[in-house]
Amino acid sequence: MLRSADGLTFEQLTISGIEGETFSSYRPLVKFKGRLYTAPVGKNRAQNSAGFTVVLETDDPAKEKWVQVNEVDFGDPSTLSVFEMAVFNGYLYAGTINTNGFQLWKTDCTPPYPYRWKRVLTHGAGRGSKNEGIASMCEFNGALYIGSLIQNGGFDRENIIGPSPSELIRVHPDDSWDIVVGDPRMVSSGLKIPLSGFSAGFGNFFNGYFWRM
Repeated sequence: MLRSADGLTFEQLTISGIEGETFSSYRPLVKFKGRLYTAPVGKNRAQNSAGFTVVLETDDPAKEKWVQVNEVDFGDPSTLSVFEMAVFNGYLYAGTINTNGFQLWKTDCTPPYPYRWKRVLTHGAGRGSKNEGIASMCEFNGALYIGSLIQNGGFDRENIIGPSPSELIRVHPDDSWDIVVGDPRMVSSGLKIPLSGFSAGFGNFFNGYFWRM
């Protein structure tokens, strides 16, 4: 992890409080309530798997240790990692990769540790493993937009998931949600249809990720 005060000169920080040498990378990096949050990946060279899924917090990455603020794997061993995080409506959101379909969690980061997290979406928003992970999140006009993925280009051969194109989901502050781009389906709250009229991948089977927005 590198830090710069001017964008020209960088210093390398020592990541303390976790077994940093066992991971090869960190996916998200998000500021919330004056603290910094991240999540490691790359356990045993698995680029999208953490081995054990944790969200980490520090008050000062140059001085303070990183502290785990969630239950390992969010209590589900099918969870491979936290791929993306975002701040929306006074909450920190964490989007996972899960072989049974992504999960979306949120917390207001109120002590004690581990924080109390609420699961907003599960089983890939009712699409199952075809929405294996959350690749991106973006707030726009009072809603949180989340883009899905199947790792390894839309075809997870190791876990025999896909190939399948990705979806765009919209989540509201009350945790209700819509399919913006995706496949119609029945869920517990009723029939969901894509509001844009586009099927998954904007109708293109080879659009494997909504990686950034």
